[in-house]
Amino acid sequence: MQNTRKVYIVGETTFDIIFMDDQPREARVGGSQLNTCVSLGRLGIPVTFITMFGNDQVGDIAWQFLNENHISVDYVTRYQGNSRVALAFLDENNNANYTFFKSSVEHGMSYPEPGKDDILLFGSSFAVKDEGRAELIDFIERSEKKGAIILYDPNFRKTNARNLDQIKRRVEENIRFADMVKGSDEDFINLYGAGDVNQTWRMLSEIKPVPLIYTAGEKGVWVKTPAFEKDYQVPAIQPVSTIGAGDTFSAGVIYQLFKMGIRKNEIHEIREEQWDQIIHTSTEFAQHVCMHYDNYLSKAFAENK
Repeated sequence: MQNTRKVYIVGETTFDIIFMDDQPREARVGGSQLNTCVSLGRLGIPVTFITMFGNDQVGDIAWQFLNENHISVDYVTRYQGNSRVALAFLDENNNANYTFFKSSVEHGMSYPEPGKDDILLFGSSFAVKDEGRAELIDFIERSEKKGAIILYDPNFRKTNARNLDQIKRRVEENIRFADMVKGSDEDFINLYGAGDVNQTWRMLSEIKPVPLIYTAGEKGVWVKTPAFEKDYQVPAIQPVSTIGAGDTFSAGVIYQLFKMGIRKNEIHEIREEQWDQIIHTSTEFAQHVCMHYDNYLSKAFAENK
């Protein structure tokens, strides 16, 4: 039977300028959710990006880039004004610290109507900000009622630490909509001071006991559900840049949920061999991205999957 499901991803578009040793080295269309979209589009997954950016030159670059990578732009909103720009400063370990320059317009997206067992990803700063939150929550609620699989990735950075109590309340509200949560050790340390996967799981279970994928860089990956838990080692690599690694890990999760045909009512029944494949693919994707300056899977790599 032909797979008619779709993937919907909602978030911000940025233009990333990457610095090393205080000098600009690379520039890429980026944004956490866009990075995930691009990898999925290159893999041939039917993905729709819900976002907005300006009618400026940066916006034109983003518009062309999305089209070139087989991403539906039916729900891309464009406005008169400047698009969002991010400066990414790589440290000695090639991890990035960011400075963001806001777009001229902060809300006004147009939202689709996902169907049963479609896959929806949301997260990052976009999912906790004031601007456009009412519209976002309305979309998430409608998607939940339609039976879509909802994935949430907090992707919380230290630069978001202002109004932390309000942000934590919104993260918890977002988790209550989720069928699966994928987050990093850094996310949960910054949000809750949770130093390991067990502390994170206890916190998450009090909100909503959904499957948790917990990533900790070279330390490994953990999966915890009410009925299953397993830790996974990851191969050692020397990264060129870690920008987009977590986003591409998310693409691996969605790719396997889609390819395996896992439905919403099966999320809590994913078997060990299925989790093994999900984590193997997601880790492979993330490490591939770490070996170059692109924020997403290369076209050559995606074509061979």
